Amino acid sequence: MCTVRLSRRLYPREPHHDLDSVIARHGIDCRARHRALGDADALLQFLRLAMEEHGEEVVAVAARQVAKHTVLPPHLDRALIDAIPEACGVYLLYGEGLLYVGKSCNMRQRVLQHFSSRSTWASRVQRIEWRRTAGELGALLREARLVKELAPEFNRRLRRTHEIHGFVFDGTRLRLVRCADLEPDAAACLIGPWRSRAAAMKALRALADEHRLCLQALGFETRCFRRQIARCAGVCAGAESIHAHQARLAAALAPLKAADWPHRGALGVVETDRERDATEVHVVDRWCYLGTAQCDADVAELLEGERRARFDYDHYRILARHLARPGVRVVPLPA
Repeated sequence: MCTVRLSRRLYPREPHHDLDSVIARHGIDCRARHRALGDADALLQFLRLAMEEHGEEVVAVAARQVAKHTVLPPHLDRALIDAIPEACGVYLLYGEGLLYVGKSCNMRQRVLQHFSSRSTWASRVQRIEWRRTAGELGALLREARLVKELAPEFNRRLRRTHEIHGFVFDGTRLRLVRCADLEPDAAACLIGPWRSRAAAMKALRALADEHRLCLQALGFETRCFRRQIARCAGVCAGAESIHAHQARLAAALAPLKAADWPHRGALGVVETDRERDATEVHVVDRWCYLGTAQCDADVAELLEGERRARFDYDHYRILARHLARPGVRVVPLPA
């Protein structure tokens, strides 16, 4: 049973539930802190005080609720769970190989939930690694990057980003592209994206039907059959000018365009973990996440490698949502 979770259930108004906080809150006498017997005695005193305050039955029910369904795999040492902080970060669950990469603002609680949810693969976990971040954004970005780099067995959604397609329209030509192949400059012209090439083409055909666009003129069909059923306004037959067709195409695509990069250059998104007095700067340019820095030298190194950056749809969604929130701390970075 996790006494942190028990304390949180019994004292939900209190901000902290680690052992040091419990000792201070209840005035517990612990003369051998961080020693096995001393810590165990402090927890025993906590349980007795809780029973005096809430009653034995209330504490017993809370204990059963906290312990419910949390059965660890036989090859997993409980000490690995206890070492995980209740803080933001990413965690990696290993069996014979890497099974899953996850993120949370309470890593210990989230890892325990895997063993409570009866996941078919959770019983295979033998080892856990974790990496703390300064905040939620860092955890989200790191999770997305680690899943792509390490390809865990059970992170199927984030692993399928190679299938994501969109269109790039420069005012003259419409191209179907894989988002993973986009240069940062081209990402500013991205339309969509969609989870597969087939989904992107289906969306384009629906758009062409609605706005009477010519797929032959756009380069996606060799002959235009849509003119015969009044789904093409006739640019392919000279019934309208290419300029009128392209203007209508631009208007139809505008609502589907990815958000413009609203800054003049690269940006640092700052997160601070006050508990550890640690700060991270997430370096971003034109929606491309370049990496996370802990010092000025790290920032300079990331900006030097900017030419190797590629647009990543998951990073784009994470950053667009985060930067739209009020109160986000950002700093412009030198070109």
